[in-house]
Amino acid sequence: SSRNSSSPSPGRPVIRLVRMTSPGIFSRSLRKSCRRNARIDRKGAISAAADCAEKGKLFRTRTGLQSSFFKSNKLKCVQFAEFSEVCPDFFLVSNEADSPAENAEKRYYIKRGKKWVRDDFSGETFAVCFPSRRKDGCVILTACSHCGIVNIVKTVRKLWDVPIKAIVGGFDFMGGNINKISCSTDTVKQICDELSKLDVGYIYTCHCTGRRGYEIMKETLGEQIQYLHTGEELEF
Repeated sequence: SSRNSSSPSPGRPVIRLVRMTSPGIFSRSLRKSCRRNARIDRKGAISAAADCAEKGKLFRTRTGLQSSFFKSNKLKCVQFAEFSEVCPDFFLVSNEADSPAENAEKRYYIKRGKKWVRDDFSGETFAVCFPSRRKDGCVILTACSHCGIVNIVKTVRKLWDVPIKAIVGGFDFMGGNINKISCSTDTVKQICDELSKLDVGYIYTCHCTGRRGYEIMKETLGEQIQYLHTGEELEF
């Protein structure tokens, strides 16, 4: 059902349900290329042959895309380093905070030289956009926040002295399924407390936060946080 906010709370973005017309973000040729650069694991699932991996109880499963993917799609891919303004008032940023993530995942590894070491997600990217005037504030768009949502907010605070109107994205709390969490309840509450101290605006979460992670955050943050569903649109 649509959560169309015809009379939103003061300062709260409007949420409305929009029709999803695009068949996907990848063109047909790009999807085929993804499959060519992937391998089939023992369960028949496609996983990319990259230098990143997720370690289970017995086996290590490769994740991500290998470098040949970017070479074969060089006209469609732009390599990002640390900080870049993609278009006016839309930035890609990497974490600049020094502290480790509060809910740091220990099952992800990356290949450095010939050795597999625990991934510090120093290459993880998030986006920052300014919907209107710069002084009115920004919106943070995260993916999984592997480097820590608190670190992401601190990085934004370091780069821009403006209000944070909202955070949209996942927080990497989900365990084996959406009803489980991969960290302790106290850890989730601690992160909520840190976000409150950092004075962020509204929080719209989904994806890897999971339903249980969201419920714990809701208990602490109340109306400040909402669950965002596929097809919903935020207007700032």
